[in-house]
Amino acid sequence: MAEMRPDHWFTSTEDSAGRDEASGLAVTVDVTGWPVDVTVPQPVPPQLRSPDGLVSALRTAIASAALEHRATVGARRVLTPERRELVEDLMSGRRQVEPHRMPPLVPVTVPDHPVDGRVAAQDQRDLRTWRGRSRAGEVEVALSLRTGLDRLEVDPAFLASTDAATLRHALREAFADADSTSTQELS
Repeated sequence: MAEMRPDHWFTSTEDSAGRDEASGLAVTVDVTGWPVDVTVPQPVPPQLRSPDGLVSALRTAIASAALEHRATVGARRVLTPERRELVEDLMSGRRQVEPHRMPPLVPVTVPDHPVDGRVAAQDQRDLRTWRGRSRAGEVEVALSLRTGLDRLEVDPAFLASTDAATLRHALREAFADADSTSTQELS
């Protein structure tokens, strides 16, 4: 991510923790939103025994970690007294935001000569998806730089009979496999 983004893109690169309160599933995610650790409560709650329930709990925990990250970063920002007063005035309704006047747009013209499309092409690396699998293949994940957890597939028979430590281990293996694949491809 650092290679694709400018230096000021990340205010903080610290990991954040999140939790799904309904199931007790907890995750630690890095700044990109990719899980780097998972904690499964013992005994495994019934809602984590179905693939849909596990996906829902993971998404909730990851979203909770993202909110935690944003709250931490927001608390670090120091507002000048003038900016703090402006924020308070805007929030209380004493002031309103007035849009800047925009100059008229320059008319768009179709070029009459060949255009090299490669010059204007955007960096497509952040649109890719990486897959990761646990060693035994019972858990498979798809992660992307733009959306984090794209997809999770779990063997229902494994999920119905596994214990918390084995489920945690399989999830961590799948996430680590996707991460190692992305690191190799992006470097």
